[in-house]
Amino acid sequence: MLNKKQKGFTLIELMIVVAIIAIIAAIAIPAFLRARITANEGGAVATLKSIFTSEGLFQSGNILDANANGSGEYGTLGELTGSYTRALGTTGGANTGQTQAFITASLRPSTDAGGLSAGAKSGYLYLVFLPGAVVVGDAAAGGPTTDATIAANVADAIFQEARFRAYAWPTVFNNTGIRCFAVNETGEVLTAPNTNGANPPVATYDGTTGANIPAAEDATATTGPADTPQFTGLFQSGQVGNGPNAMLWVAAGN
Repeated sequence: MLNKKQKGFTLIELMIVVAIIAIIAAIAIPAFLRARITANEGGAVATLKSIFTSEGLFQSGNILDANANGSGEYGTLGELTGSYTRALGTTGGANTGQTQAFITASLRPSTDAGGLSAGAKSGYLYLVFLPGAVVVGDAAAGGPTTDATIAANVADAIFQEARFRAYAWPTVFNNTGIRCFAVNETGEVLTAPNTNGANPPVATYDGTTGANIPAAEDATATTGPADTPQFTGLFQSGQVGNGPNAMLWVAAGN
């Protein structure tokens, strides 16, 4: 029988291979993360544009008309996804009881361990605010916040016929996304850097924890009138917001 020499990799050869793999990973992984963040941010802009379109359909369809003046109000995110119809006060309001989806059900608000009820899609979280004596949105229980009486809702309806505000921010800052975005009834999607200028950067809005969640008045100009309860403040490109870190909001550009 012939004896054959069995050859294997030397330790040095194995170390060279491991080093090459490490170098490739060091180059490829950050590039992949950057590509994912870019894609998620582009998706957030597109989703806010869809929310704007859906709000127009909801309003023009008179799905909700609490003051019965023939002009519908804008809806919460839960209403836009067909999750529920708003119970206005204790007796309900005009045109309640219609559950109709105007936007993808994937944005349906859901409550997590942090108590926040928001829509989620492709690494971003979404909230919609409506003006009122109490700013209306999706509550932690998965439904809407409401005023105590039908009279209060009727009083708020005139403002909800004209204004809404929607926000998008990363589920995990610097992983699923970096920038935050917002849109209102004008349809212009705005963006802000979403950091406080520290090194390494610290997110203004990140996930579902307390103060890191956008508030209805955050995009109001710091020199303008108070935004609550009727969103009277400006919301346009080039203004400095009234929220955490007083971020500059500019047109998203995509």
